Amino acid sequence: MKTAIPVALVVLLAFGAMQYFRGSVAPTPEVFGDLVSLDDGIRESAASGKPVVALVTADWCPPCQALKRGTLTDPAVTSWMIENTVRVYINSDENPEDAAKLGVKSLPTTVVLKEGKIVDSKKGNAGAADYLAFLKAAAE
Repeated sequence: MKTAIPVALVVLLAFGAMQYFRGSVAPTPEVFGDLVSLDDGIRESAASGKPVVALVTADWCPPCQALKRGTLTDPAVTSWMIENTVRVYINSDENPEDAAKLGVKSLPTTVVLKEGKIVDSKKGNAGAADYLAFLKAAAE
């Protein structure tokens, strides 16, 4: 019992520190506002001929929040994505099956699919220019 209280305090302090340092959860970027499922996105892609861009993220992930607040609000990135892709937003905690289908092992990961097949992926946060270059190259 004597060790249980200090251990519990350490756990609570660690959790509190994580909450403090990670900041608040960024809202879902408007470019993913339709909240299309992976399966629906693949079907829409087949009908439209546009590639799927799937963002796999989690609320507890600081680089995910930075990507959502920064690059995914950049007008050049969002307008290109809206015109040229089918966008799918996957919270890996709420939908681990889709994250697993895409082979995601780290967050955030952006996966581009054509004809239901993965053609490229990008792990981590990226600046708007790098992210847009990645998307354009993967969508060719």
